[in-house]
Amino acid sequence: MGYLLVTIGAFATIVADYIAKLWSQKPSWLFMITAIVLYGASGSAFVLSLRYGKLTILSAVWTIGVFIVASLMGLLLFHEKLSRTQIVALVFGLISIVLFAVSECGPNDPTCIGRTPPKKTNQRTALHR
Repeated sequence: MGYLLVTIGAFATIVADYIAKLWSQKPSWLFMITAIVLYGASGSAFVLSLRYGKLTILSAVWTIGVFIVASLMGLLLFHEKLSRTQIVALVFGLISIVLFAVSECGPNDPTCIGRTPPKKTNQRTALHR
């Protein structure tokens, strides 16, 4: 649930960033108010996510995820340029999100990336061993 709320909040932040960028190019009260409302909604989703996870992990996933998507949005939609160092930073950010997600897995958690569910044992057989 924590990752779902972080994803929803990060999505709201990304949409707000897009609208704020549009406002920077053509100032309008509608763009500004919409961006502010979306930033408020994203902050609310983040605060709620803290009930389900660690601040360290959720904050890092949030920050890096928004950074990656906002950078791609800047590149693809607004034709902004990134240096080689910034591109390397994006790659490291992506790697860190994967590492954070995998590190949250318990030893027998079949929902985690790359994990297979443990074999089910017959309870009678397990009791008689």
